[in-house]
Amino acid sequence: MKQNSNSPLALLFTISAFALTLAMPAPCLSGGGAREIYNHGLFLSMSGDYEGAIESYMEALNIEPNYFDALVSLGIAFGNIGKHEESVDAFRQALNAVPDDPEALRLLGGACFRAGQYKEGADSFRKAVEVKPDYALAYYDLGESYLGIRMYRDAAEAYASALAIDPRFAEANFGLGVAYDGLGMFEEEVVAYKSALRAKPDYALAWHNLGVVYIELGKYGDSVEAYDKCIELRPGYAKAHFGLGIAYDALEKYPESIASFREAVRLDPEMVEAHFNMAEVMTKTGDYEGARDAYGNGLSIKSDYPDAHYMLATVCLKLGDTDCALAEYKVLSEMDIAKAVKLYDLIYGDGAV
Repeated sequence: MKQNSNSPLALLFTISAFALTLAMPAPCLSGGGAREIYNHGLFLSMSGDYEGAIESYMEALNIEPNYFDALVSLGIAFGNIGKHEESVDAFRQALNAVPDDPEALRLLGGACFRAGQYKEGADSFRKAVEVKPDYALAYYDLGESYLGIRMYRDAAEAYASALAIDPRFAEANFGLGVAYDGLGMFEEEVVAYKSALRAKPDYALAWHNLGVVYIELGKYGDSVEAYDKCIELRPGYAKAHFGLGIAYDALEKYPESIASFREAVRLDPEMVEAHFNMAEVMTKTGDYEGARDAYGNGLSIKSDYPDAHYMLATVCLKLGDTDCALAEYKVLSEMDIAKAVKLYDLIYGDGAV
């Protein structure tokens, strides 16, 4: 069954959290009252109470309006609760207090991208590297930002700039691989992931994406090896088991494929594509009972999938269960008339199942 764009057999990338992952600034030696309130805000933020932290930071800023660390931390906290416009404003104020601080510029860049203010975001990242030319992390975050809005060529250029500063920056090589995928440059993508893995051999997501691109290139044996390595590092990672099932299916190793899909749905029972792909492989092996169950499980999660309803009906016909096939025909007649007509011909016509 053709994988849709939401399939787990997709490249994985994590947009850099920018402010979300920044270590909390060290307490500033401001006036006692503001500093104590700010430190309390840090404690709340590190405890995950971002709303409480925001209240503390704003209280500190009422005492000392240009308290740089409090402004930066306020931007971080707003970003953590999805208030990106407020995050942008806080970082702008921080830069008014301490102009050209490279870290604040980088954080402002990330906040702007999340707020949809792409030009200001890109300008902020560029300003950060003007102030600090060896700031590989700013180039990396610029790449992540471009990646998030699918500007793959710009993302690739930003990652390449980060790697020119730090060639062993594993995450930048990983991001470069994802950007190459968006550009359809699959051989270059493989090289990028391998570079990431040379720098960080236990980079499970890089092994996963390498498995994905090897499937794209038709290198199914290499894909199996990559997924196996990912699973060795992260045994509970359902998407890797799913990808392994796809690779084994392509190699016509059907028992191994079914076992991989079973593990994927054990780990993630809501992974509908694993249910449907397992059903398809079971059909190939003649396990029609198993296929019927797998299609049924998948459709209980995603009922608006005409192809799966049609395939379930054909499996029911293989089992001699016309009532089941007719039930699926009724569903299809309200969902996809072309497939319903095709199924009707299978049920009542001369067409072979």
